[in-house]
Amino acid sequence: RAIAGVQTSATGAPPESDAPAVSSPESSTSTSSVRRALGRRRGSSDDRVNIGGNVTVREGEVVLGDAVAIGGSVTVDGEVRGSVAAIGGNVMLGPHAVVGEDVAAIGGHLTRDPGARVEGKISEVGLGDIFTSRQWSRTWNSDAVFGPSFALMSTIFRLVISCLCCAFVVLLGQPYVDRVGARAFYEPVKSWAMGFLVELLFAPAIVLVCLLLIITIIGIPLLLILIPIIIGVLFIVALFGFASVARVIGQKVGERLHWTETNAYLITFVGVVAIMTPLLLARLLGVAGGPLSPIAFGLMVLGRLVEYLVWTVGLGAVVLSRFSPQTPPAASMVTTGPIVSA
Repeated sequence: RAIAGVQTSATGAPPESDAPAVSSPESSTSTSSVRRALGRRRGSSDDRVNIGGNVTVREGEVVLGDAVAIGGSVTVDGEVRGSVAAIGGNVMLGPHAVVGEDVAAIGGHLTRDPGARVEGKISEVGLGDIFTSRQWSRTWNSDAVFGPSFALMSTIFRLVISCLCCAFVVLLGQPYVDRVGARAFYEPVKSWAMGFLVELLFAPAIVLVCLLLIITIIGIPLLLILIPIIIGVLFIVALFGFASVARVIGQKVGERLHWTETNAYLITFVGVVAIMTPLLLARLLGVAGGPLSPIAFGLMVLGRLVEYLVWTVGLGAVVLSRFSPQTPPAASMVTTGPIVSA
């Protein structure tokens, strides 16, 4: 054997170990699959997260983790093996998009091509419609969209719903409502500043919570549950503040009119009506139209401003009452029982 090996080397033929091996179909298939996998991994990353911008996964790209945009949109034309989420933006899935887990558009819209493939759940929470300019234009110019009569009826309906919600709040905790109302009445500037601070920090706090949930193991499913809960809690807190301020305003209106009414619910209803009176007058003048339209517009702006101030002051008063439970010195002057005529 050694002599044969030497003779083979001498003749220039390749040794037995250097001879090319005959590849079987199985080995060629595995080799090609490895090459395809390596090719797909080339240019890939674990997660793709952008805060304040857009995320784009082009055709042929592979993201091994999640694709998330906070304050922007996500466009997928390639493959995302994790989840896709856009908070405050839109999600667009192209014809070649492949998503291995869930897809969520929070505060935006989802556009999906029929050829896109999604392995998990698809969720669309359109919270951002409230803050779009188109929605604000519909709110401020609902007369032009739906007609003045419809705008008047919708305002009356909102008045009734507000009265019922405030009555429920008074039923749950009238002493607490009186204490918050006293805080709002005797510290209005401080209450407004605190309420405005809460409103100012609410959106960044939501973004921070979303970011923390996305980058942890908890992920997107809990995010879709937690965000509506946070918004609902804030609304309930603001409703308590609104009812408290409405009750104080109702008491002051009763004192001006020399009422002797003792019903706490009726007093609160009077306060809600007083708050929404400018807007109701604007709707009535809008039905009349003609030369009264500028006056109606001015009253509408005034009504929106009054409602905003009441909601903000009430929210701040609730926060102040929570962190500073001491009642203001002059709070004892607020009427919490019957209104005695002068």
